[in-house]
Amino acid sequence: MKKLHNRNAKIHDGLKTFHFFVIASSLLIVVFSSLFLLNLENYRIKRASYSYVDLREQYNMVEDEVVYELLNQVFLGKGVVLPDSMKWNINCFTIPHSQTLKSFITNVSDELLTQTDKISMKRQLNTTIFLWNDEKLNNARCLCPKDYYEVGQNDSIDYWVKYRASFGHGGDHHFSKPIFNSDRSLAVIEYENYFDWLAASNNIILYKKENGKWILVKWQNIWVS
Repeated sequence: MKKLHNRNAKIHDGLKTFHFFVIASSLLIVVFSSLFLLNLENYRIKRASYSYVDLREQYNMVEDEVVYELLNQVFLGKGVVLPDSMKWNINCFTIPHSQTLKSFITNVSDELLTQTDKISMKRQLNTTIFLWNDEKLNNARCLCPKDYYEVGQNDSIDYWVKYRASFGHGGDHHFSKPIFNSDRSLAVIEYENYFDWLAASNNIILYKKENGKWILVKWQNIWVS
């Protein structure tokens, strides 16, 4: 009987210890989760305070002149001067190259992209985020996290109403860094545009340079709302 009592006591003590560790572990999880969320919120607020000048000191900038030649010619109306309210609003960060972009390059017919072109382009794929140089973009302003944060602060006003009041009617545009073939006569770019809650799309576009002009060759819509 004494042995049975001792065994029950040990089981009871073991359960108490187990419960203690469960409770302690749960408390630690709550504490670490709270700290993580707090740090995440602090990071978000800090990042939201970054101006374009701040970001120029932290990110590598796209400086390739051919890239800006492409953007200015086919998107931004090179040689055309738009009023400030109609200027393109471009997210200051490039879109990281995606698996969808890789698949697009793979699936384009060999008549448009040779196997050599595809190999060259795929070697350029990466997820690095670059900063656009606003001084090389025509009819455009670069919006940074601070701009988006300030627009989203007032919950009493519809986001897009405030966005247009702040930045005009030029939409919100996001570009990947273009990928070129070896002789730079072909370019692929991923492009997202937003104009309202239900006016947005994501596309991948192939251009070919002919007689100094970039001509649209293939357009693939990825999603639309």
